[in-house]
This record gives sequence, structure tokens and C-alpha cells, in this order.
Amino acid sequence: MLSPGEFEKLAETFARRMDGIAGEYLKLMGEHLRDLGKLTPSDVHRLAELKRMGVNVDWIKAEIARAMGAMAKDVEAAFKRMAEREYQLAGALYGEARQVPLRDNAALMRAVRAQIRQTVGTLANLSNTTVVSDAYKDAVSRAIQAVQSGVADYNSAIRREVRQAGRQGLQVRYASGHKRRLDSAVRMNVLDGVRQLNQDVMRQVGREFGANGVELSAHALCAQDHLPY
Repeated sequence: MLSPGEFEKLAETFARRMDGIAGEYLKLMGEHLRDLGKLTPSDVHRLAELKRMGVNVDWIKAEIARAMGAMAKDVEAAFKRMAEREYQLAGALYGEARQVPLRDNAALMRAVRAQIRQTVGTLANLSNTTVVSDAYKDAVSRAIQAVQSGVADYNSAIRREVRQAGRQGLQVRYASGHKRRLDSAVRMNVLDGVRQLNQDVMRQVGREFGANGVELSAHALCAQDHLPY
């Protein structure tokens, strides 16, 4: 069974996987900027290098998609273990009512499967929304502009752009226009899925044993809708 702390570790593991891909991204960006600086200012050579940049972007997106696919299996297994744990903890609340095994509780299993689909679907979509090509193009443009304007030599410009890309990391652009680091987005999606699944399980369990309310603990920085209580 997984505790909340163990789910934190799981989310951190997923985030580290994305950090590994981000490291490859930075390496490719550095090589690309270095090689671009060695080329003669021929349009043909520039076009060839830009094509290679596009290949790099495709590779990065493919790696992200592959990593997300591997995570999907981990998420499904972990969510099912967490649902089982919460269900067993609620066993004492059923009183004389008989608590059926989780696998036989159709309503609860529907909630579990729905939450798994939602979380995995969100993770899978990250590979389509990752802001990679924009970062490449912007870095190249800034480096070339710095060199041409005499602000910096090419090696200094490359180091600055790679450092900047490292701070920003691979990013995800949402429909709202908001951007978030890829590792942070993965971690947030996993933990949000855990919280929602936990709430779904307890809500369904409460219906089954006849609960007539929700118990809230008194704690600092609580949600706004808890304040009146």
C-alpha cells in the first residue's frame, strides 16, 4: 500500500525522468549552437542546420512520449494500490453493513478507472504541448544577435543561452497560455490525480455506509470553502 509520502516519492521519480530528458535537450541545444557558429553564412548551410534542429526536436518529443508511456503503467498500478488502501482504512466505518472487496465494488472501480484515465491522458498529452522548438529558435536567434552586435563572443553567447535554457527547463504550454516546467507539470498531475482519487474513494465509501457529512480538521492555510466551518 502507498502512503501520501510514498506518492510524493513516486511523483518525484517521474519528475527526475523528465529531468534526464531535459539534460539531453540541453546537450543537443549546446551542440547545435556550437555547430551553427562554425558554419559559413551560407543560406544552404543555415537551412541544413535548421533541418537538424527540427530532427532534434522530434527526437526530444519522441523520448518524452516514450517516457510518458512507461509512466502510464506505473500510475495505473499505484492508483489501484492507493484506492485499495483507502478502502481498507474505511472498513471500520461500515458498521454492520458488509463491505465487499474493492474489485467487486462496481461504483468505486468506475471512479478508480476514470481517475486513472484522466491522469494518464493528461500525462500523455504533455508530449504534444511541450515547448521545445520555440526555445531552440529563440536561443539561436539571441546567440546570433549577441555575436553580430558585438555584445559577446560566440562561446559566451552559447554558454549564456544554455544556462538560461537550463533554468527554464523543458516547458509545457497549456491552452490558457500558461507555461510550466515539464518536470513540475508531471509531478503536479500525478499528485492532483492522487488527491482526486482519494476524494472519490472516500465520497463513494461515505455513500455506502450512510455518512451524513464530512469531517474537517482544523489547520492553517485551509481551502476557502472550509473557512466557515
